[in-house]
Amino acid sequence: MAGLLEREVNVLNIGLKQFFTSLDDQDVKVLHVEWKPPVEDDEEIDDLLSLLL
Repeated sequence: MAGLLEREVNVLNIGLKQFFTSLDDQDVKVLHVEWKPPVEDDEEIDDLLSLLL
């Protein structure tokens, strides 16, 4: 395990931009992929959202 901590860190960040920014600010090699889980069409959720909007 100690050897793992002695190597350069390379990170693939998927999703939250804040994680990418935090690592990038620390000069960690990081690649950000903008991704969101697919949304299923749900009539009940659509109705609730329409009440909010």
